[in-house]
Amino acid sequence: MPRITNVIACEVFDSRGRPTVEAVVTCEGGRPCRAIAPAGASTGTAEARELRDGGSRLGGWGVRQAVDNVRTVLAPVLIGQDADDQSAIDHLMIELDGTPDKSRLGANAILAVSLANAYAAADALGRTPIEQFRSLWDRTASTDTSPLSNSLVPGAGPSLPLPMVNMISGGKHAGGQLDFQDFLLMPIGATSYSQGLEWLITVYQALGRVLHRAGYEGTLVGDEGGYGPRLGSNRQALDLIIEAIQKAGYRPGEDLAFALDVASTHFYHDGCYRLAATGDQRLSSDEMIASLVEWVDQYPIISIEDGLAEEDWNGWQQLTSALGSRVQLIGDDLFATNPERLNGESTTASEIRFSSS
Repeated sequence: MPRITNVIACEVFDSRGRPTVEAVVTCEGGRPCRAIAPAGASTGTAEARELRDGGSRLGGWGVRQAVDNVRTVLAPVLIGQDADDQSAIDHLMIELDGTPDKSRLGANAILAVSLANAYAAADALGRTPIEQFRSLWDRTASTDTSPLSNSLVPGAGPSLPLPMVNMISGGKHAGGQLDFQDFLLMPIGATSYSQGLEWLITVYQALGRVLHRAGYEGTLVGDEGGYGPRLGSNRQALDLIIEAIQKAGYRPGEDLAFALDVASTHFYHDGCYRLAATGDQRLSSDEMIASLVEWVDQYPIISIEDGLAEEDWNGWQQLTSALGSRVQLIGDDLFATNPERLNGESTTASEIRFSSS
């Protein structure tokens, strides 16, 4: 039972140059283990809330208060706790915060400490982080009675996920060059993680050349690594990536397939989806769904994230009916890791949740 002996935090900068929280947790017999809270450029209104300082310092993005909350609120209670009981650690921090969106202490403070704690427990127990996470996963599977518990397979052994890599960026990741936020690829035909990653890098390099030859920017990238060209339409991004896959010697739909992060909440206004990349085109929910279905018919798309806006519940139900059996539908802004939204008091929420899983 690795007991926590020390918890500290500091303000650091993330990959976008914005301040964030780094937590360091130490257990008996272990070394200090650190983790940094990530932050997205595009977030749903129902997501857990980062705590920012406001004011003039660092444009208001500072996290000194969140850091202080780790030191003065979380640390005194966590020291002496069993770090291997991750669920208890997380629930204790949530109770200390006392808000539904973690806004009092800051989701950035809580998440950084939670992840650092998992690393510290792994170190004290002589495990690798992936072994620790697998152990936590197995414990969850053995006690989970929810309808989603069949997705947890205890004892199956750890495995690396299939990489999903950004090729072309739009939305808030690339200054609104395109409406859709991310056009990603997944190496569905690869037999190992290393092979899949090699394919993705090869296609990414080929895409840069394809963009240059077509007269578009193929060097500058968005803040999540995808190229950020100013194209004539969202569909053109798919066509250019298809060309890059073929130029690299691979087969679209057999070796590599598309994943889309539409992030449609950010262009949903006054009950319609406004696509600036195609001349301020305005689509109803039905028309937006029809467009996504057409894309799935025409391109090897296997995953769509935030295909509709976070409050378009009726639209999500229709989208799930239309595509839920054909592609992976991800309701990031829709559910926002928020149990109340995920469980949902309405029939619509439950139907979306289970038919798209």
